[in-house]
Amino acid sequence: GKRGLTLVGAADISPEINGKDLSSILGTEFPEPLKVYGSISELIREIGPEVILLTTGSRCETVLPQLEEILSLGVSCVTSAEEILIADYRNPEAAARLQEIAERHRTAVVGTGVNPGFVMDLLAILMTGVCERVDALRAGRKIDLATRRKALQKKAGVGMTVEEFRQQVDAGRMGHVGLMESAALICRCLGWDEGELIETINPLTAEKEIAMAGWRVPKGRVLGLRHTVGLKRNWQELLRLDLQMSLGAKDPADWVEIDGRPELKLGIPGGVPGDWATAALLVHTAPSIFAAPPGLHTILDLPPVRFVP
Repeated sequence: GKRGLTLVGAADISPEINGKDLSSILGTEFPEPLKVYGSISELIREIGPEVILLTTGSRCETVLPQLEEILSLGVSCVTSAEEILIADYRNPEAAARLQEIAERHRTAVVGTGVNPGFVMDLLAILMTGVCERVDALRAGRKIDLATRRKALQKKAGVGMTVEEFRQQVDAGRMGHVGLMESAALICRCLGWDEGELIETINPLTAEKEIAMAGWRVPKGRVLGLRHTVGLKRNWQELLRLDLQMSLGAKDPADWVEIDGRPELKLGIPGGVPGDWATAALLVHTAPSIFAAPPGLHTILDLPPVRFVP
């Protein structure tokens, strides 16, 4: 539906999807058939797109081979992989490799999404532009998981015992991927030390048995999580990101608060709907990454994302 963008095809490794016509999957009619290819390389060689939207994983190591393939075949990319928001934060070697491949093949790549990529980082950073000074910054989200997809509910630990939840935390498999990246991006903008960030992940449990959204969660079991990242200096809290996701959360909202001159507060009642917002951000970023200089970029390297007619 965008005037300057044309959807030309898709790729998916699932045998239930690849080989089919895209309109039959999306329930949308296109002027001509659009095939779902079985691999990224096949899609690129057959269709020759100018930008690819990659939504296959969250971790850098998962999407790195796919990004290398896309860039080396001469196509720029917008990805929702959370760790690519600032890839050098966790994996400087991978970031350097992406930069080298992108420069060699004159392509560009950026990681973005609603969170990370907008609500708890870009939106807050843009607000600091009107501040003479910033003494502290806080951003938060409270999400009712009953309104979100099943996969996110499971990722937040719904139905687990507290012991199972903590085991997943210890194994690095629980918590919101990208919250540390959001905090690090803010630190880089404000001149704070990202090496001093402290992360906590705790379960939110049911005070009584709850039945909703296809779940029956007994008292004491996990309804979701609270994931925070903070930064203190001389006992003063400079930064706090607070993400709460739970089944049946009351008064969901997103917010940003800045202490400084001036003091600012922004609230979004109900919060930004993650699935729709992420899709919109990827699409609206496509023209910017196509026009960007070759290389691995952050959202701050590109023009502020905006609606594209």
